[in-house]
Amino acid sequence: MLCACESVRTGTWIRGGLFLAVMATWPAVASEENRSARFDAGLYARHVEYLASEECEGRGPGSPGIEKAAEYIADQFVSIGLVPAGDEGTYFQRLQVTLGKKATDKTTLKLLPDGPEFTAHEDFVPLPFSTAGDFEGPVAFVGYGVTAEEFDYDDYADFDVKDKVLLMLRFEPAAQNETDFDGPDKHSDHALFSTKAKLARKKGAAGILIVNPRIDDEEQTDALYAVTGGGGMMDYRIPMLHVKRSVAERILQAGGLPSLPELQQKLDEDRQTQTQDLPGVRIAGDSGLVKKSVPTRNVVGILPGSGALADEYVVIGAHYDHLGRTELQFPGAGKRANPDATYTHYGADDNASGTAGVLELARTLSNGTPGPRRSILFIAFSAEEMGLLGSEHYANHPTVPIDKMVAMLNMDMIGRLTNDKLTVSGVKTSGVFEELIPRMAEERGFRLSTTASGFGASDQTQFYTKKMPVLHFFTGLHKDYHKPSDTADKIDSAGAVRVLDLVADLADTIARAPERPDYQKVKMKSRGERAALKVRMGIMPGFGEDDEDGMAVTGVIEDGPADEAGMQDGDRIISIGENPVNNIYDYMDALSEFEPGQDIVVGITRDGQRISLRVKLGASKR
Repeated sequence: MLCACESVRTGTWIRGGLFLAVMATWPAVASEENRSARFDAGLYARHVEYLASEECEGRGPGSPGIEKAAEYIADQFVSIGLVPAGDEGTYFQRLQVTLGKKATDKTTLKLLPDGPEFTAHEDFVPLPFSTAGDFEGPVAFVGYGVTAEEFDYDDYADFDVKDKVLLMLRFEPAAQNETDFDGPDKHSDHALFSTKAKLARKKGAAGILIVNPRIDDEEQTDALYAVTGGGGMMDYRIPMLHVKRSVAERILQAGGLPSLPELQQKLDEDRQTQTQDLPGVRIAGDSGLVKKSVPTRNVVGILPGSGALADEYVVIGAHYDHLGRTELQFPGAGKRANPDATYTHYGADDNASGTAGVLELARTLSNGTPGPRRSILFIAFSAEEMGLLGSEHYANHPTVPIDKMVAMLNMDMIGRLTNDKLTVSGVKTSGVFEELIPRMAEERGFRLSTTASGFGASDQTQFYTKKMPVLHFFTGLHKDYHKPSDTADKIDSAGAVRVLDLVADLADTIARAPERPDYQKVKMKSRGERAALKVRMGIMPGFGEDDEDGMAVTGVIEDGPADEAGMQDGDRIISIGENPVNNIYDYMDALSEFEPGQDIVVGITRDGQRISLRVKLGASKR
């Protein structure tokens, strides 16, 4: 490889045989005044203010608000003069996304043979992470449904629950000292729905009925789970219903067992196992859950190039969706702070800031003289917050040839520039970027932080998996991240247009260069797998759900365990050991069973064919 043999001040580089002529429209070293003149911070701020307004409702996929945001973006593309590049001559590319699950009128629970039929949403609710489908079987009470060897506690000791419907208490036994079940003021992992479900499923149970134990808050003692509170994308692969205490008492009475308070006292205070069958009692039910699929849209426009390179494209993108209106103040908040409140997640920085950047870059680059040689493809993606689904759909169903895209520049959260700190990811996905980014950042007074790989938790990842050089621009996390307090008044518009100035110069440089940037595959640590796991497989898992079996493999880490076993980008993992895999949650759950160095059989599908790979798991790099 040849080294850089010309000064950066001359505006030319030779690297690896690639010649880049830096654009002539703007000098290599320009004053901050000249640069800022290209962008109107006030206009940028107005875009953010609308996208992050109450009218757009937090831009959650499936909401009227995100549709208003999509129309606003398309209207801006029209005013700028971009060519429509969506479906059927429009600016919109349509896709369907799974928005969790919803209950239907098939949600049922009945005591057999002649017992009462309980009323859905009054007497019980399906838990949103329940699997869809019906169940039937004899009933057994299994205490808290917990096996905790470290605390010398096991509700399942010497008891067969195969094909039975299990009635169990929520949470875990009351702690008797500071070290017992993590102490009296918090719960251990044994209290989690996921832990209970995994254990019951592995023991062959047909279904689970969960009832609240008596707690100090009388109002909450019999409160049913707030189904809209989250978790709808998860599937614990066993039917799970949350029942009121009156329902549980009716079932216990039919089997001749003591009351719930008596059973709970013996479990909490006496630590006496209460697990037993309910003689003659059978129950049938159906979670009644179906996937809730909603339409949403990417917004796509083209600034046409001219000449022999006009059929090649520089991609500039940002996601415009956010979390919408929810009953929780932030994801993972658990208990609702106010049962009657709904919170709008305005998403000003995440990612109205990047979307406004796409609009203003389109406006500025459209005014360049002369115009670009390569075309510039502008995309506002939907469903990023659900697992990069909009960009995944576009990368797999591009409206221009994917092999004609020469680079992808992504902006996600560029509105909170602090102390001039700018993070750019993907700088080693092209030798060209390694040369350009540090110089451009220094000229603009940025304190630059970089990462090498194109993989990450934003939309550039989907293009990097297509072997394309990518960059991601980001001004940092803050205390308002994914909270309703991420509002437009906190956006630093002047700082954001400084970032846009860099992206504009970079995009124009690539668009005018005689040759496309080289692509470099970057060796990286596997960060797509949860740090709490002891093992790593060495892949970037797909986070979205679709109608195909298995979980998509977005990327395979070079020289990692999966790579050495022969796994490829685009494969779908359908099983790990004896555990079926249908989504990211199944994948994490299955990996948690293994130790570093173990050889496991991973079932995949590739081009419609089922293949078994033997993978030697690596140790998690924490």
